[in-house]
Amino acid sequence: MSKGFYISIMKTLTGILLFVTIVATGAISQFNETLAYDRINQYRVEAKVSNVVVDRHLQSNAYDWAQAMVTLNETRHDINFAMGSFSGECIAFLAQDYTEDKVIELFYNSYEHRKIMLNPRWTSVGIAKVETRGGYYVCLRFN
Repeated sequence: MSKGFYISIMKTLTGILLFVTIVATGAISQFNETLAYDRINQYRVEAKVSNVVVDRHLQSNAYDWAQAMVTLNETRHDINFAMGSFSGECIAFLAQDYTEDKVIELFYNSYEHRKIMLNPRWTSVGIAKVETRGGYYVCLRFN
């Protein structure tokens, strides 16, 4: 895989559920979810959108999906995540040593990810990172 990141996008026909994937080359060390939450909220404040709060259920759910991607050995959206609700998901496989700021910046610099992160409907977020051989899977879930 070459350096950089790749984006794939999947939307439902209704456009309610947005999924975006980043696959970046390179390994995160000592990822701090709290710093990632803070960075998301900094972007939201700049966009004049209310902050999201940490939701432990969403975080657990995000962790479960990141672990599932490890088991599947691929970056894949969970199409069952938001059936019947307004939710958003950003996922990534990162093989480079990125800080929390850089991870969130990668999502933010993608138009589709930015739309998810700054969606004013979201009031809560869960973030999880799971290590695997060769890198990490990161999952952000918004509701």
